[in-house]
Amino acid sequence: MQLGLKALPLALFALASNGIAQTLFVTHEGVGSGALNGVAFAASPFTITCTWDVAAVQSGGGGIYTVDHAAASIDIAGVGNVTFSTPTRSFNNQGGPIVGFSRATGADLFNGPSGPALSGWTLASPIGPLTGTGSLIQWMGFADVMTSGGVLVFNTNLNVPCTFTASFNPIHVGSSYCGPAVINSTGSSGTISGMGSAAVASNDLTLVASNLPLNSFGYFLTSQAQGLTLQPGGSQGVLCLGGSIGRYVGPGQIQNTGAAGAFSLLLSLTQTPTPTGFVAVAAGETWNFQAWHRDAVGGVAVSNFTDGLTVTFQ
Repeated sequence: MQLGLKALPLALFALASNGIAQTLFVTHEGVGSGALNGVAFAASPFTITCTWDVAAVQSGGGGIYTVDHAAASIDIAGVGNVTFSTPTRSFNNQGGPIVGFSRATGADLFNGPSGPALSGWTLASPIGPLTGTGSLIQWMGFADVMTSGGVLVFNTNLNVPCTFTASFNPIHVGSSYCGPAVINSTGSSGTISGMGSAAVASNDLTLVASNLPLNSFGYFLTSQAQGLTLQPGGSQGVLCLGGSIGRYVGPGQIQNTGAAGAFSLLLSLTQTPTPTGFVAVAAGETWNFQAWHRDAVGGVAVSNFTDGLTVTFQ
């Protein structure tokens, strides 16, 4: 049964925006068993982390609110961290009231918790943590849920302990430099940010590239050296890295900005790319990151960059 999205009418209308971009950082936590890339795992705690711009929230009437994620990833204890490549969204059905996580096409995946605090929530403000019972449903029998680690499947479970939290205050990692970036076709400068932890042992750093052209491909770059190269290879932007530059272009790592104009990648700090192969980040090292993306100016295909992000790992 789809509590969140089945009843949505076809015509959605966007909530009014005050013109100031506000990003909610959200976690859906639970416990489940399943398989990643065909390898089964037993019941394990997991945390789905996602972000959205509150101006992108949609209301279909009847107290049902939805929003597509700018970025979404999942950390499964003992299995690993992967980024969703299948488009996803969160929803709140005020009539339930129940909150949940689903495919962007509408098939629910993780519903819950429910509770009176959700009866007036519009996905546009902080809430929680809310705890209760939820359900893992519809991971099978619908389109595969693709991640950077392969197809993810959870076994159906209608009695899952769960926690939901939404906040305007994520744990930001690193410092920006080499900005603002050259303005892209949106009229804004692309930005890169880090979320999670700078602790190597945590292996929990997500890069987020924002303010980018819609439906454009891109990927992240990294180096231990900073640089300043104008219009490299005919690009419109500035390359802020120097020395040996690695590219995150492995399976599932080349991203598309979609309708949100953003993409993200949960890094594996033991598999950091360099021109000569992968290396592991060590505590005390400083690494620099940047995103490259495709763009078009006057109908001509070009490319551009975000600003840079520097992170000193602990």
